Amino acid sequence: MSATKSQEWLRILSKHLELSYQSSALIKHKVTSGSSRENQILDVLKIILPQNYPLINNVIIIDSNDRETIKYDGAIVDTQNWPKLYSENELVIAPIESVKVAFEIKSNLGKTEIDKIYKEAKGIKENSKSSNSEQPKIASFSYTCANYKLAYYDFVEAFLKTPNESPFVICILNVGIFCFLNSDKNFEAYPNEKSVPVFIDSKSDSLLVFIYMLTDLFADEKISTAIRKYSRHLYNDLTFFAFENQFLEKMKINTNRTLLRPCFEGNLDKTLEVVYGDAKNK
Repeated sequence: MSATKSQEWLRILSKHLELSYQSSALIKHKVTSGSSRENQILDVLKIILPQNYPLINNVIIIDSNDRETIKYDGAIVDTQNWPKLYSENELVIAPIESVKVAFEIKSNLGKTEIDKIYKEAKGIKENSKSSNSEQPKIASFSYTCANYKLAYYDFVEAFLKTPNESPFVICILNVGIFCFLNSDKNFEAYPNEKSVPVFIDSKSDSLLVFIYMLTDLFADEKISTAIRKYSRHLYNDLTFFAFENQFLEKMKINTNRTLLRPCFEGNLDKTLEVVYGDAKNK
C-alpha cells in the first residue's frame, strides 16, 4: 500500500532530523553539538504532540522528601494543576506528581546508553514511592545506533534484570522502536515481569510510531483510534520481533551471557532474525 500523507510528512521530517544531526556532528564543541541535537527533536515534539501538557526543556524532578533526579533533556509536565518549584536560566524543577514523561536524547544508542536509561527508570520509580500519583514514564530518542541488533539484546538483558523498572519506549530514528507489549499485544506503558520486550522494524516511520505512542498516553480511546486512521496501513502492517521464552531463560543464566551476546556483535548485514537463529544454537 502507498504511504499516507501523514506518513510522508513525518518521513520528510525524519530526513530533516537526520541531516541536522549530520550537520551538528561537524561542531567540535561537544556540549554545543549535544545541546543542538536535544533541541532539534524536542522542538519537533513540542509542535506535534497534543498541547494539554507542555513539553519543557531541562527538567529536574524532585519528590516530597527532597530527592532529586538527574537533569532530563525534557519532560512533559502538568503545569495547569502543579506549580514549577523552580524556574531560572532554562532550568525547571518540577514536583514528581506533575511529570508525565521524562525524555533522554542520545546521539548513538549502545549498551552504555541503554544501561543509563534503565538506571534512570529505576531511580524515578524509587522517587515515585513518596507520591500518590502515577510514576513518570521514561522515553528516549536516539539519532543513530551502530548495531540495533546488539542494542536490542542489551535492551532485553537490562529488562530481565529489572523488569518493573524499565523505560516506556526507545526510538531510533529511521531504524525502529524498542518497547513492550502486554498479553493482548498492545503497547505497555508500565512494563512489568509479564511484559514482552520487542523490536518494531518501523524504519523511516519510526518517528511517526514514537509520536503516536506518546500521544496515546494522553488521548482518550476515540482520539487514539482516529489518529491511527491517518496511517492505518502502517499500523495494520506493523510487525514486531521478540525473543522466545526459552532464549530468555538462557539469557538469565550468568554463564550464558558471555556466549550469547557476542552472537549479536558484528554481522551488520544480517537480519535480526538470522542473527537470533544463530544465537539459539549456542
